[in-house]
Amino acid sequence: MPVGSQPDDRKVEGDVPTVHSDKRPVFAIFEGGGAKGIAHVGAYAAADDLKFEFIGVAGASAGAIVAALIAVGFKPNKIFNPEDRKENIFSSNNLTAMQAIGATAWREFQRLRRYWLKIWIPLILVFAGALAFRFVGWTLTARALGILLIFMIAASLIRARSFWTKKGIFDPSHFAMILNKLLYDKVLEMYAEVGKPIDHIPTKIRFCDIDPQIVPLFCRLKIVATDISGQQLRLFDHRTPDVVVAEAVAASIAIPGLFKPAGMPSASGSVSATCARHYADGGLVSNLPVWCFSEEKAAAERRQPNSKAVPIVAFTLSEADATDAPTAPLPSVRYFRQVIQSAIFGGQTVVQEFVPDLFAIPLPSELGVLAFDATWEQAKAAYDRAKHEASLRLRQRLVVEPQEWSRVLLTVCQEIDKIIVSEVPLLGAVDLKWRAAVFEPSRRASKSGLDTFVTAYKVTRSHNMEGDTDDRLTLDAECPGVPQAFKQRATVLWSPVAATGQASVMTKYERALVRRSVKCAICVPIFSTDDQWNLPSASRNQPLAVVAFDTDVDIIGHFQEESAIVNAIIDSTVRIGALMTELRR
Repeated sequence: MPVGSQPDDRKVEGDVPTVHSDKRPVFAIFEGGGAKGIAHVGAYAAADDLKFEFIGVAGASAGAIVAALIAVGFKPNKIFNPEDRKENIFSSNNLTAMQAIGATAWREFQRLRRYWLKIWIPLILVFAGALAFRFVGWTLTARALGILLIFMIAASLIRARSFWTKKGIFDPSHFAMILNKLLYDKVLEMYAEVGKPIDHIPTKIRFCDIDPQIVPLFCRLKIVATDISGQQLRLFDHRTPDVVVAEAVAASIAIPGLFKPAGMPSASGSVSATCARHYADGGLVSNLPVWCFSEEKAAAERRQPNSKAVPIVAFTLSEADATDAPTAPLPSVRYFRQVIQSAIFGGQTVVQEFVPDLFAIPLPSELGVLAFDATWEQAKAAYDRAKHEASLRLRQRLVVEPQEWSRVLLTVCQEIDKIIVSEVPLLGAVDLKWRAAVFEPSRRASKSGLDTFVTAYKVTRSHNMEGDTDDRLTLDAECPGVPQAFKQRATVLWSPVAATGQASVMTKYERALVRRSVKCAICVPIFSTDDQWNLPSASRNQPLAVVAFDTDVDIIGHFQEESAIVNAIIDSTVRIGALMTELRR
């Protein structure tokens, strides 16, 4: 969400807003998780405090609600103010969370939940009693209990029938009406703030009405829902301009069984009501849609100095006490509940490995998925914890780590330059202009430390490569140089002349990224501890990374792999291993 206070903080070029304030642009993805979504508001507040500017937001389920509010310009403390219990998105409109989803439906849901939690115990007892009396020969008593059991089951089925025919308890259209009112009032306010006419704004806010090309204080919004009729994912954004935003969000939160199937009249066009499509919770198909801003990300980076990467921050929701350690066996009821919640609200971690510049920020929360009746104190605790965790992780991942990497790589390059110049006097005052690129496996090694099958290595950090394209290079595992250093677990000297006899395993697009003037490179494996260098290469652990130092001056002929120069260079890279080990803790 644009968080600049002035309307002219940004101007729009093409389809992507360009940031002209001191705030760093990022895309934000919000995971679904029911009532846990209050944690997203805390994360939003943390990002705002750290001066990150959301130029695009997306979400599924509860994440869709937060994303929609951010997209139209709501500030964090207007969504939830931890200092004032009367200042939040609902109470400021004389509503509660239960009223937003339907107070009557919420009471019915609570009654059904209590009923189904209690009825199975009497059913089991009556059934067991009937069997016991039948076994001891008390036939009349057994029959009486059997008749009672039949009536109890029939009553349960009658109660379940109404639920079954309605296909849910909560009505998504009720929530859509409430949300649209909030969006409508805010959109009018934002149009007025930048001096735009409001007479053409419809009563139902559409995606085209929150276009940042018209009002720069808005930002791009993407909502994921599940098309039940078509059995497919549906993404609603500026490419579906006439779709009502509140309808898309209501569809995205429609958890099957709890919510009735959502209809989207604005997306149906001329289709009759009898043939209209039905939608359900977006978490069924993509609870964490980290992929949805690929085009906008590339467009935004074209407008950044030196095509600087614009990160995607994915805020994920988790249990407060979730750990990777093995736990005691789960009770059956809790097990099946967690299976269902995982199916709907689980994040797609596999997809994350293929999205560049993605930073996952986990937000632990003690609130339950269905804790819409949580007290203000409980909501505040969830908000505060999420804000604290998000602030620490955002600052570490997007502020501190880049600065540390820049400092360490600069220092190492300066040390290597001194080593080479002092050891090779023939070079004189030649400016070697060292560049450094840290290559890591495209897939990280397992926590067990065992070898992992790797098909490619990609640049994750770089120094002095701002004007070049190979800071985004990916090398096949069969390429010379860096991949050899990974496999041999030893320093490898590379030059274009030495590599001419090897078959090319690069696409023409990858070859186009490589700097043509590079004459040589020193590829040094990075280990978690420097004592690995005291072992034979075959006995060393798998490297954390390989850092390649290259220059446009051919100096390979001045030293060999076992020379004092190479050993001095290895010593200077120890600080890189220490940094990587510290950051992975």
